Amino acid sequence: MRTLAKYKQPLKILFALFLLLYIFKLVNIPSLMITLKEANIGLLLLAFVLMIINQLLISNVKWSLILNSYGISLPFKKLCSLYLLGMFFSIFLPGAYSGDVVRAYKVSRSTENPLKGAMSVVIERFTGLIGLLIVCLIALLFIKQAVLNLQVKLFAISFIFSVFIFFLLLFSRNLVKKMSFLLNFFSEGIESKLKEIYESMYLMRDRKIQFGTAVLLSIVFQFLVVVINYIIVMSLGIEVPLSFFFLIIPVISLISMLPITLNGIGVRDLSYIGLLGAVGVAKEPAFAVGLIAFSMVMLLSLSGGIIYIREK
Repeated sequence: MRTLAKYKQPLKILFALFLLLYIFKLVNIPSLMITLKEANIGLLLLAFVLMIINQLLISNVKWSLILNSYGISLPFKKLCSLYLLGMFFSIFLPGAYSGDVVRAYKVSRSTENPLKGAMSVVIERFTGLIGLLIVCLIALLFIKQAVLNLQVKLFAISFIFSVFIFFLLLFSRNLVKKMSFLLNFFSEGIESKLKEIYESMYLMRDRKIQFGTAVLLSIVFQFLVVVINYIIVMSLGIEVPLSFFFLIIPVISLISMLPITLNGIGVRDLSYIGLLGAVGVAKEPAFAVGLIAFSMVMLLSLSGGIIYIREK
Protein backbone atom coordinates (compact mmCIF):
# COMPACT_ATOMS: atom_id res chain seq x y z
CA MET A 1 0.00 0.00 0.00
CA ARG A 2 2.84 2.38 0.84
CA THR A 3 4.48 1.60 -2.51
CA LEU A 4 1.22 2.37 -4.31
CA ALA A 5 0.83 5.67 -2.43
CA LYS A 6 4.41 6.57 -3.36
CA TYR A 7 3.64 6.35 -7.09
CA LYS A 8 0.09 7.77 -6.92
CA GLN A 9 1.10 11.39 -7.51
CA PRO A 10 3.51 10.68 -10.42
CA LEU A 11 0.83 8.49 -12.04
CA LYS A 12 -1.69 11.30 -11.83
CA ILE A 13 0.80 13.70 -13.41
CA LEU A 14 1.47 11.21 -16.21
CA PHE A 15 -2.26 10.71 -16.74
CA ALA A 16 -2.77 14.48 -16.96
CA LEU A 17 0.06 14.71 -19.54
CA PHE A 18 -1.45 11.83 -21.51
CA LEU A 19 -4.83 13.58 -21.62
CA LEU A 20 -3.22 16.85 -22.71
CA LEU A 21 -1.33 15.07 -25.52
CA TYR A 22 -4.60 13.48 -26.60
CA ILE A 23 -6.33 16.89 -26.57
CA PHE A 24 -3.58 18.50 -28.64
CA LYS A 25 -4.08 15.74 -31.21
CA LEU A 26 -7.80 16.50 -31.28
CA VAL A 27 -7.48 20.25 -31.78
CA ASN A 28 -5.90 22.21 -34.60
CA ILE A 29 -3.19 24.30 -32.91
CA PRO A 30 -3.03 27.12 -35.52
CA SER A 31 -6.84 27.42 -35.37
CA LEU A 32 -6.69 27.47 -31.56
CA MET A 33 -4.10 30.27 -31.63
CA ILE A 34 -6.26 32.34 -33.99
CA THR A 35 -9.27 31.83 -31.70
CA LEU A 36 -7.28 33.02 -28.68
CA LYS A 37 -5.77 35.96 -30.59
CA GLU A 38 -9.21 37.23 -31.68
CA ALA A 39 -10.69 37.15 -28.17
CA ASN A 40 -12.26 40.37 -26.89
CA ILE A 41 -9.81 41.66 -24.25
CA GLY A 42 -12.39 43.91 -22.59
CA LEU A 43 -14.76 41.00 -21.95
CA LEU A 44 -11.89 38.85 -20.68
CA LEU A 45 -10.90 41.57 -18.20
CA LEU A 46 -14.52 41.75 -17.04
CA ALA A 47 -14.57 37.99 -16.54
CA PHE A 48 -11.31 38.13 -14.56
CA VAL A 49 -12.57 40.93 -12.28
CA LEU A 50 -15.77 38.97 -11.61
CA MET A 51 -13.68 35.89 -10.83
CA ILE A 52 -11.61 37.83 -8.26
CA ILE A 53 -14.82 39.13 -6.63
CA ASN A 54 -16.26 35.63 -6.60
CA GLN A 55 -13.22 33.85 -5.22
CA LEU A 56 -12.13 36.41 -2.64
CA LEU A 57 -15.31 38.25 -1.64
CA ILE A 58 -18.24 35.81 -1.97
CA SER A 59 -16.26 32.75 -0.82
CA ASN A 60 -14.68 34.43 2.17
CA VAL A 61 -17.89 36.15 3.31
CA LYS A 62 -19.41 32.66 3.39
CA TRP A 63 -16.38 31.19 5.17
CA SER A 64 -16.40 34.01 7.73
CA LEU A 65 -20.09 33.35 8.39
CA ILE A 66 -19.39 29.66 9.05
CA LEU A 67 -16.43 30.45 11.32
CA ASN A 68 -18.56 32.90 13.29
CA SER A 69 -21.13 30.14 13.78
CA TYR A 70 -18.37 28.17 15.50
CA GLY A 71 -17.49 31.18 17.65
CA ILE A 72 -14.31 31.85 15.65
CA SER A 73 -13.46 35.33 14.40
CA LEU A 74 -10.59 35.95 12.00
CA PRO A 75 -9.75 39.15 10.08
CA PHE A 76 -11.14 39.12 6.53
CA LYS A 77 -7.65 39.82 5.16
CA LYS A 78 -6.39 36.68 6.93
CA LEU A 79 -9.18 34.60 5.38
CA CYS A 80 -8.30 35.92 1.91
CA SER A 81 -4.64 34.98 2.48
CA LEU A 82 -5.56 31.46 3.60
CA TYR A 83 -7.95 31.05 0.67
CA LEU A 84 -5.25 32.12 -1.82
CA LEU A 85 -2.77 29.73 -0.18
CA GLY A 86 -5.26 26.91 -0.70
CA MET A 87 -5.70 27.89 -4.35
CA PHE A 88 -1.91 27.98 -4.81
CA PHE A 89 -1.36 24.49 -3.40
CA SER A 90 -4.26 23.18 -5.51
CA ILE A 91 -1.96 23.71 -8.50
CA PHE A 92 0.32 20.93 -7.29
CA LEU A 93 -2.15 18.57 -5.63
CA PRO A 94 -4.60 16.07 -7.21
CA GLY A 95 -8.22 17.19 -7.55
CA ALA A 96 -9.59 20.70 -8.00
CA TYR A 97 -10.17 21.27 -4.26
CA SER A 98 -7.25 19.41 -2.70
CA GLY A 99 -5.74 22.72 -1.60
CA ASP A 100 -8.51 22.81 0.99
CA VAL A 101 -6.42 20.39 3.04
CA VAL A 102 -3.74 23.07 3.29
CA ARG A 103 -6.37 25.72 4.05
CA ALA A 104 -7.90 23.55 6.79
CA TYR A 105 -4.47 22.97 8.34
CA LYS A 106 -3.60 26.67 8.26
CA VAL A 107 -6.89 27.85 9.75
CA SER A 108 -6.73 25.16 12.46
CA ARG A 109 -3.40 26.62 13.57
CA SER A 110 -4.90 30.12 13.66
CA THR A 111 -7.74 29.26 16.06
CA GLU A 112 -8.09 28.10 19.66
CA ASN A 113 -10.27 25.20 18.49
CA PRO A 114 -8.30 23.49 15.67
CA LEU A 115 -11.03 20.92 14.91
CA LYS A 116 -13.78 23.51 14.42
CA GLY A 117 -11.40 25.64 12.36
CA ALA A 118 -10.71 22.69 10.05
CA MET A 119 -14.39 21.72 9.96
CA SER A 120 -15.27 25.23 8.77
CA VAL A 121 -13.46 24.43 5.52
CA VAL A 122 -15.38 21.15 5.19
CA ILE A 123 -18.71 22.90 5.77
CA GLU A 124 -17.73 25.71 3.38
CA ARG A 125 -17.15 23.19 0.60
CA PHE A 126 -20.19 21.18 1.65
CA THR A 127 -22.48 24.20 1.22
CA GLY A 128 -20.66 24.90 -2.04
CA LEU A 129 -21.58 21.45 -3.30
CA ILE A 130 -25.21 22.00 -2.32
CA GLY A 131 -25.22 25.29 -4.23
CA LEU A 132 -23.65 23.57 -7.22
CA LEU A 133 -26.34 20.87 -7.27
CA ILE A 134 -29.14 23.42 -6.86
CA VAL A 135 -27.92 25.41 -9.86
CA CYS A 136 -27.60 22.18 -11.85
CA LEU A 137 -31.11 21.10 -10.81
CA ILE A 138 -32.64 24.43 -11.84
CA ALA A 139 -30.93 24.15 -15.23
CA LEU A 140 -32.20 20.59 -15.69
CA LEU A 141 -35.77 21.65 -14.95
CA PHE A 142 -35.80 24.60 -17.34
CA ILE A 143 -33.33 23.71 -20.13
CA LYS A 144 -34.88 23.17 -23.56
CA GLN A 145 -35.78 19.59 -24.38
CA ALA A 146 -34.03 19.80 -27.76
CA VAL A 147 -30.67 20.26 -26.02
CA LEU A 148 -30.94 17.38 -23.58
CA ASN A 149 -32.53 13.96 -23.89
CA LEU A 150 -35.53 13.39 -21.56
CA GLN A 151 -34.10 10.15 -20.15
CA VAL A 152 -30.81 11.89 -19.34
CA LYS A 153 -32.67 14.73 -17.63
CA LEU A 154 -34.71 12.33 -15.51
CA PHE A 155 -31.62 10.34 -14.53
CA ALA A 156 -29.69 13.51 -13.58
CA ILE A 157 -32.63 14.92 -11.58
CA SER A 158 -33.04 11.59 -9.75
CA PHE A 159 -29.34 11.52 -8.97
CA ILE A 160 -29.39 15.06 -7.55
CA PHE A 161 -32.43 14.33 -5.39
CA SER A 162 -30.66 11.17 -4.14
CA VAL A 163 -27.67 13.27 -3.11
CA PHE A 164 -29.94 15.69 -1.24
CA ILE A 165 -31.59 12.77 0.59
CA PHE A 166 -28.13 11.48 1.52
CA PHE A 167 -27.25 14.91 2.95
CA LEU A 168 -30.47 14.93 4.99
CA LEU A 169 -29.69 11.48 6.38
CA LEU A 170 -26.15 12.59 7.15
CA PHE A 171 -27.52 15.31 9.42
CA SER A 172 -30.13 13.06 11.06
CA ARG A 173 -29.43 12.51 14.77
CA ASN A 174 -31.83 9.54 14.93
CA LEU A 175 -30.00 7.73 12.15
CA VAL A 176 -26.61 8.44 13.70
CA LYS A 177 -27.79 7.09 17.07
CA LYS A 178 -28.93 3.88 15.37
CA MET A 179 -25.58 3.55 13.62
CA SER A 180 -23.53 4.44 16.70
CA PHE A 181 -22.71 0.77 17.32
CA LEU A 182 -20.21 1.06 14.45
CA LEU A 183 -18.04 3.26 16.67
CA ASN A 184 -17.31 0.20 18.81
CA PHE A 185 -14.94 -0.99 16.11
CA PHE A 186 -12.66 2.00 16.75
CA SER A 187 -10.37 2.77 19.64
CA GLU A 188 -11.62 5.10 22.36
CA GLY A 189 -9.50 7.99 21.10
CA ILE A 190 -10.70 7.68 17.50
CA GLU A 191 -14.31 7.20 18.66
CA SER A 192 -14.11 10.41 20.69
CA LYS A 193 -12.64 12.32 17.73
CA LEU A 194 -15.33 11.03 15.32
CA LYS A 195 -18.06 12.10 17.75
CA GLU A 196 -16.47 15.54 18.02
CA ILE A 197 -16.33 15.86 14.22
CA TYR A 198 -19.98 14.92 13.88
CA GLU A 199 -21.03 17.33 16.63
CA SER A 200 -19.18 20.09 14.77
CA MET A 201 -21.15 19.26 11.61
CA TYR A 202 -24.43 19.06 13.50
CA LEU A 203 -23.78 22.39 15.21
CA MET A 204 -23.90 24.07 11.79
CA ARG A 205 -27.25 22.43 11.07
CA ASP A 206 -28.67 23.99 14.24
CA ARG A 207 -27.61 27.43 12.95
CA LYS A 208 -30.36 27.37 10.33
CA ILE A 209 -30.13 31.05 9.37
CA GLN A 210 -26.33 30.93 9.00
CA PHE A 211 -26.47 27.60 7.15
CA GLY A 212 -29.19 28.88 4.81
CA THR A 213 -27.23 32.08 4.15
CA ALA A 214 -24.11 30.02 3.39
CA VAL A 215 -26.06 27.92 0.86
CA LEU A 216 -27.51 31.09 -0.69
CA LEU A 217 -24.01 32.57 -1.05
CA SER A 218 -22.92 29.28 -2.65
CA ILE A 219 -25.72 29.61 -5.21
CA VAL A 220 -24.56 33.18 -5.94
CA PHE A 221 -20.98 31.88 -6.29
CA GLN A 222 -22.00 29.14 -8.74
CA PHE A 223 -24.20 31.59 -10.66
CA LEU A 224 -21.19 33.89 -11.11
CA VAL A 225 -19.00 30.97 -12.22
CA VAL A 226 -21.52 30.30 -14.98
CA VAL A 227 -21.67 33.99 -15.92
CA ILE A 228 -17.86 34.22 -16.01
CA ASN A 229 -17.65 31.25 -18.37
CA TYR A 230 -20.41 32.70 -20.53
CA ILE A 231 -18.55 36.04 -20.78
CA ILE A 232 -15.46 34.10 -21.91
CA VAL A 233 -17.61 32.40 -24.55
CA MET A 234 -18.94 35.80 -25.68
CA SER A 235 -15.35 37.12 -25.91
CA LEU A 236 -14.60 34.33 -28.40
CA GLY A 237 -17.69 35.06 -30.49
CA ILE A 238 -19.33 31.71 -29.71
CA GLU A 239 -23.12 31.56 -29.72
CA VAL A 240 -24.47 29.14 -27.11
CA PRO A 241 -27.67 29.54 -25.02
CA LEU A 242 -26.90 30.85 -21.54
CA SER A 243 -29.32 28.29 -20.04
CA PHE A 244 -27.10 25.46 -21.31
CA PHE A 245 -24.16 26.86 -19.33
CA PHE A 246 -26.11 26.56 -16.09
CA LEU A 247 -26.01 22.81 -16.70
CA ILE A 248 -22.58 22.12 -18.16
CA ILE A 249 -20.47 24.36 -15.88
CA PRO A 250 -21.67 22.63 -12.65
CA VAL A 251 -21.05 19.27 -14.36
CA ILE A 252 -17.52 20.34 -15.33
CA SER A 253 -16.93 21.53 -11.74
CA LEU A 254 -18.02 18.15 -10.38
CA ILE A 255 -15.79 16.28 -12.84
CA SER A 256 -12.84 18.52 -11.93
CA MET A 257 -13.18 17.44 -8.29
CA LEU A 258 -12.16 13.89 -9.19
CA PRO A 259 -8.61 13.35 -7.84
CA ILE A 260 -7.40 11.45 -10.90
CA THR A 261 -5.13 14.12 -12.40
CA LEU A 262 -3.17 17.10 -11.19
CA ASN A 263 -5.73 19.83 -10.39
CA GLY A 264 -8.24 18.34 -12.83
CA ILE A 265 -5.97 19.12 -15.81
CA GLY A 266 -7.00 17.21 -18.93
CA VAL A 267 -10.25 15.93 -17.47
CA ARG A 268 -11.63 19.48 -17.25
CA ASP A 269 -10.49 20.30 -20.79
CA LEU A 270 -12.05 17.19 -22.30
CA SER A 271 -15.27 18.05 -20.47
CA TYR A 272 -15.38 21.47 -22.12
CA ILE A 273 -14.71 19.93 -25.53
CA GLY A 274 -17.30 17.18 -25.11
CA LEU A 275 -20.10 19.20 -23.51
CA LEU A 276 -19.76 22.29 -25.71
CA GLY A 277 -19.40 19.98 -28.69
CA ALA A 278 -22.89 18.65 -27.86
CA VAL A 279 -24.33 22.00 -28.98
CA GLY A 280 -22.16 22.33 -32.08
CA VAL A 281 -19.13 24.23 -30.75
CA ALA A 282 -15.90 23.22 -32.53
CA LYS A 283 -13.08 21.61 -30.55
CA GLU A 284 -10.73 24.60 -30.78
CA PRO A 285 -13.03 27.31 -29.32
CA ALA A 286 -14.41 24.80 -26.76
CA PHE A 287 -10.88 24.05 -25.57
CA ALA A 288 -10.08 27.78 -25.60
CA VAL A 289 -12.96 28.48 -23.18
CA GLY A 290 -11.65 25.98 -20.64
CA LEU A 291 -8.05 27.10 -21.18
CA ILE A 292 -8.87 30.77 -20.55
CA ALA A 293 -11.02 30.01 -17.49
CA PHE A 294 -8.28 27.81 -16.02
CA SER A 295 -5.57 30.40 -16.79
CA MET A 296 -7.51 33.06 -14.90
CA VAL A 297 -7.75 30.81 -11.85
CA MET A 298 -4.04 30.01 -12.09
CA LEU A 299 -3.15 33.70 -12.36
CA LEU A 300 -5.03 34.44 -9.14
CA SER A 301 -3.61 31.31 -7.49
CA LEU A 302 -0.05 32.53 -8.06
CA SER A 303 -0.71 35.38 -5.65
CA GLY A 304 -1.07 32.63 -3.02
CA GLY A 305 2.49 31.60 -3.89
CA ILE A 306 3.68 35.14 -3.13
CA ILE A 307 1.94 34.95 0.26
CA TYR A 308 3.59 31.57 0.94
CA ILE A 309 7.05 32.93 0.11
CA ARG A 310 6.52 35.93 2.39
CA GLU A 311 5.56 33.64 5.26
CA LYS A 312 8.82 31.71 4.92
